[in-house]
Amino acid sequence: MNLAPKPFLRRIVLLGASLCLLTFAGRVPAACEPTQPDALGPYYQPSVPFADTLAAPDEEGERLVVSGRVYGDPDCAPVQGAIVDVWQASAAGRYYFVDPQSESEREAFPLRGRMRTDENGRYRFETVVPARYPLGGGRFRPPHIHYRVTHPDYESLTTQLYIGAGRDVGSDPFAKKSRVTGLQRQDPQGGQRPYYTGTFDINLRRRLAPIR
Repeated sequence: MNLAPKPFLRRIVLLGASLCLLTFAGRVPAACEPTQPDALGPYYQPSVPFADTLAAPDEEGERLVVSGRVYGDPDCAPVQGAIVDVWQASAAGRYYFVDPQSESEREAFPLRGRMRTDENGRYRFETVVPARYPLGGGRFRPPHIHYRVTHPDYESLTTQLYIGAGRDVGSDPFAKKSRVTGLQRQDPQGGQRPYYTGTFDINLRRRLAPIR
């Protein structure tokens, strides 16, 4: 019995295979898709000093360490030298706003900081777990941390990291699942204070014309 496909069927098979290859070649893997943007919010302050410790030792709240990597499309290569600018509400749900012209406040920007990614695209900062805060009408913004990530070769990204999976996250129209992280409690030895850790990786979109 001749099991070889007939010419018509052979063309259908080849066409289907070609379409599959084209689809696969043109598809960006989920891990490389640019991170979804979010609102800048009213509490952003430019020119915040470079610092990876956002919370003073006496800042109220549970301590939190957030780390991650910044990647760039289309190949998901780690992005070295990206500036990661972060700010957040306190454990009481309040934003600190600092007057950069004030001599007494110029060096202190509570719960705000900037850092550069290393050669592996990594960043890390220490802070406290932010609180939810009311919007009115019985609605709350879920706990979140604001990000603004910039690099000459990539489009600037303003986004937010959402913490936990509570009811506020589920009702927030901006809290996409890809930007929600759970926290892990860490209990170090030697009587040190317990703290939490979370991870947030960021994918940037390459500029058509890099800034030089």
